[in-house]
Amino acid sequence: MIDGKGADHIIRNAFIGTDIRIDAENVSISNQATEVGNYYSSFDESDDDGDGIIDLPRPIPGDGEITDQYPLARKDIDTYASETSPDGIIQFFRENRDTAYFITSLENEFPVGQDRLETMLSRLVERGILSGDGEYFALAE
Repeated sequence: MIDGKGADHIIRNAFIGTDIRIDAENVSISNQATEVGNYYSSFDESDDDGDGIIDLPRPIPGDGEITDQYPLARKDIDTYASETSPDGIIQFFRENRDTAYFITSLENEFPVGQDRLETMLSRLVERGILSGDGEYFALAE
């Protein structure tokens, strides 16, 4: 309960030294389009690919049978809401919807490291948000 009302979207929070419990159904605990969930200090799992998302989904305690598909690997949640997050990339392409970008141009625009950028772009292509062939990327139609 938040201010006496049930929350229906719980995304980009850092639960440090505590945990959450959800007994209601139909609560969004992560965003599939942007691959962002929440940080849980008690969820000590690995992020082997270094994309900032824990490699395993995180079941949420409670009767709601909710799972965070994209638990965050870092408690500094501002890094997930920045221009260099999938949200920032989506916004960039929406603002430049009539332009396709070469990967090297995007590396200059989003200085997160080549591997992380390629991972984010390929996931956005897989989800149909962007179109791309590995060299050029644009907003999907």
